[in-house]
Amino acid sequence: MALDARVAAVRSFNRFFTERIGVLGEGLLHTDYSLTEARVLFELGQVEAMDVADLRAALGLDAGYLSRLLSRLDDKGLLRRERSKRDARRQRVALTPADAPPTRSSTPARRPRTPSSSTACPRTPSGA
Repeated sequence: MALDARVAAVRSFNRFFTERIGVLGEGLLHTDYSLTEARVLFELGQVEAMDVADLRAALGLDAGYLSRLLSRLDDKGLLRRERSKRDARRQRVALTPADAPPTRSSTPARRPRTPSSSTACPRTPSGA
């Protein structure tokens, strides 16, 4: 199979399954958060605080996009930002205590949907 055909096949696969599992909808897993917002909240829920530059690198996000996203989450009271004590050029970000439940409840919300989604997927010709 030519490279272009393989790339097209992978993209088609990705579009099909991201649509099927619903990660590109308005609210991820029946929450008020987009997929990217949920990823940011999840990463911040794993640590006490982290540099914004490290968060950006970990998630592979554009600096401007992440800055706007963090501003929205800050406006909602979900996180706090402050200058790094070690390097004033860097900014640190951490979740506020008010956001603890949404980040922890995101995994159980996914469980009921997964089995029904997987049973609706067609089998391959090989039966795998």
